[in-house]
Amino acid sequence: MLGAAVLLAIGVASIVEGATVRGMVVENQSGKALARTRVMLQPIPGTSGLPRNARTTTSGSFQFADVSAGAYIVKAVKRGYMAIEHGQKRWNSAGTPLVLKPDDTPFLSLRLPRYGAITGVALDENDIGLPQQEVIAYRNTQPPQAVARATSDDRGVYRIGGLEPGQYLVRSAGNTDDDVQYLPTFAPQTLRVEQARPVDVYLDADSRDSDVRLIAGNLFTLRGSAEPAPKSAGPCDITLSSDLGRQRIVGVGFEFKSLPPGRYELYAEARGAPFQAGYANFFLGGDMVQEISIQPVRESRFEFSPDIADAQVMARRKDHAGVHEAQLLKLTNGRVMLPPGRWEVMLVPPPGQYVSSFSGYGSGPSSRVRPDGWNEITIYGATLVRFGLSSGGAIVQGMVKSSGEVIPGAPVYLEAFDLNSGQRLLELRETRTDLQGSYRFDSVPPGTYRIVSTFEYVNPEAAVMSGMNPKSIRVEAQGTSPTDLDLYVIR
Repeated sequence: MLGAAVLLAIGVASIVEGATVRGMVVENQSGKALARTRVMLQPIPGTSGLPRNARTTTSGSFQFADVSAGAYIVKAVKRGYMAIEHGQKRWNSAGTPLVLKPDDTPFLSLRLPRYGAITGVALDENDIGLPQQEVIAYRNTQPPQAVARATSDDRGVYRIGGLEPGQYLVRSAGNTDDDVQYLPTFAPQTLRVEQARPVDVYLDADSRDSDVRLIAGNLFTLRGSAEPAPKSAGPCDITLSSDLGRQRIVGVGFEFKSLPPGRYELYAEARGAPFQAGYANFFLGGDMVQEISIQPVRESRFEFSPDIADAQVMARRKDHAGVHEAQLLKLTNGRVMLPPGRWEVMLVPPPGQYVSSFSGYGSGPSSRVRPDGWNEITIYGATLVRFGLSSGGAIVQGMVKSSGEVIPGAPVYLEAFDLNSGQRLLELRETRTDLQGSYRFDSVPPGTYRIVSTFEYVNPEAAVMSGMNPKSIRVEAQGTSPTDLDLYVIR
């Protein structure tokens, strides 16, 4: 016979059992079950539950048992499909929180769309398909940004997949076919970006007939060597960068063929010790030999005023193809070895402080954004970079409401904005409201900002922010800016 204490324990356990979340993940167009999809349950601030992960079964089903009461973002992710959150209205909307009581048993249906694609034919002067022709998709931005590429088949047909909805430009890469040289050509048939035809891409669809007729012209070969001394340092990773993207090889001597005229950057890094590297920035107007001087990399020094321990400095290489992935520098006594070339650096300040000044070689007015953002430097040898910090960064906080009701889990976006130029100055800052509908941004540098809360968009661009009639606020040092927001909803 069970004792009273055991019976009491069983009774308490039955009372505190949490909610159960079940659901299905299916392909958006066909409705077929998607097996092995990762489903994530992410609590918003103020919810006591922990993040949870699950994989769908072969029938596409998933389940989370004993989920604590609160509010959660439910997200499904599968390779080849666009990630979707529960309650998401459109592909670029934010999901809405799933609010759970202890005994709730909701059933969710998540439909994952496939990415869009661009298809067409790479054609010669007689409209005959060119096989093995590389074709590149660029976001239609200023300047265009290369995002994906594909190679045509034996009939010249290409398909560039994995594209988010939006507007793109299509451009061929330089190529030689049967002794005829073809220049990089924008579709339908132009060398100038302003004359290129934009292509609209949608989810679950191929944008067809994006043919590109290649223009014949002169292509060039770049040769050279990048030999470290001593040779024991091993071969070099050699990268050639242009507005077409990047090409990489490993070796000492290098040869890049079928290059159109234009500006290029070439950088090389030896694989062994000691750490050696070289860099060159040049214009290619014909066949050319370009030697890279491989030298031991000298330490760059980072200074902070006032001095801070364990400074977190982010860096990313920048070249004609854009910026590389950001990395956290491993500073030793404020020093690190960065290979020569163009870089962007940013200091992540300690709590309660903000970056108030910046200086570094090559960081003229045209390369500066704001001290607390990404700032460009050029490294040729030992370089000194200085960051100045100030204490008392401001606090921006408030409530988000809709029709007088507080909104938990609402995304809030804070944008440093120049009213004169109408330009965004820094990367967008984002947070979500907690269970009580409250949000807070800490260590905000002084300046002018725009702020908005909405489920309608994820990381909205500056033009989209303008369309939502955001609040403009002036943030002062060591101050608190109480800013309540009405949730923006597309009516």
